[in-house]
Amino acid sequence: MKDYRKERWEDSLAFGQMVEDYVLSRIRKTRPKAFRREGNHPAWDIYVPETKTKIEVKSDVRSNKTGNYVIETSYGGRASAFTTSTADLWCFFNGYKLIWITKAGIKKAIKESGRTLKTFRGGTDHKSKTAYLIPEYYIETHSTLIEEPLTDMPDNFKFGKDGRNER
Repeated sequence: MKDYRKERWEDSLAFGQMVEDYVLSRIRKTRPKAFRREGNHPAWDIYVPETKTKIEVKSDVRSNKTGNYVIETSYGGRASAFTTSTADLWCFFNGYKLIWITKAGIKKAIKESGRTLKTFRGGTDHKSKTAYLIPEYYIETHSTLIEEPLTDMPDNFKFGKDGRNER
């Protein structure tokens, strides 16, 4: 697989959808009715009917280099991600593990970290975003579950310690 962090937004989107499919496959081991929404739906990515749980999946492999998770609140001047999501749980994929956290847990992490909103343009973004850059420590402290190692992870998800694809 191409390095999705190159200049093509389409590659980043495709990787994000692959991560959603991976998370869904793990959920379906115990909740077989779970499904992923196709297309652009800002409220949530995966729904688990058995528990009536809405899940937002975020891939943030760059967090391995920066030490921070990006909690986006607006994109191109419009509310997005954390602001518009109705998900009960968020699942962050950093290339090595899955970190499960509630929206309330994210709010606590933001508050405890003392971080303020930053405006910037990510590598494949077409527009600027506003987001909190929250250190990994705070996200993991307030998480409900951290899954690692991910022994069933597809080969094209594997990254070296420098954050580059191993393939």
